[in-house]
Amino acid sequence: LQEGNGIPNDKKEYAKYIKLAANNGHIKAMIQYAKVAYFGDGIPIDKHEAAKYLKIAVDNGFFDSMILYADMLKKGDGIPVDSKESAKYFKMAADKGNLSAMVMYGQMLRDGDGIPVDRKESSKYLKIAADKEESLAMLLLGLNLFEDDSNEDNKKEALKYVKSSADKGNVTS
Repeated sequence: LQEGNGIPNDKKEYAKYIKLAANNGHIKAMIQYAKVAYFGDGIPIDKHEAAKYLKIAVDNGFFDSMILYADMLKKGDGIPVDSKESAKYFKMAADKGNLSAMVMYGQMLRDGDGIPVDRKESSKYLKIAADKEESLAMLLLGLNLFEDDSNEDNKKEALKYVKSSADKGNVTS
């Protein structure tokens, strides 16, 4: 129904059936329905409803839903802002190897957004993502290194990361 493979495409009908499956405890259907509700794919946008289903999936260890849920918490997107909880979920996803989550968690550690500032821990997450060509991670790691006065070589390393970020098209660099 969603894609219309061999049958008419009916996103409203798809949303109805995927919600039915979600309400019957099917976790992957919860994630799918949350995305349908979040983006308004066949139904009106309902971010509060999306968050409700994402939270259940997250609590059941479904990694795919952690990043969207953490981002919603960070921005207050359909639910109240909760930076501390957002950081928790970004960390969980980062610890499972998600590069975007590493950048977000590293930035939250850098800025003290919902959690105490910890530049050393921030740099650990950002370095992994920066070494995988994540331009924002490169910039943030460069800033962490530049602001660390414990080692003069950090300034050279900082410049390398900021330049790499700029070379990848990050205009903030």
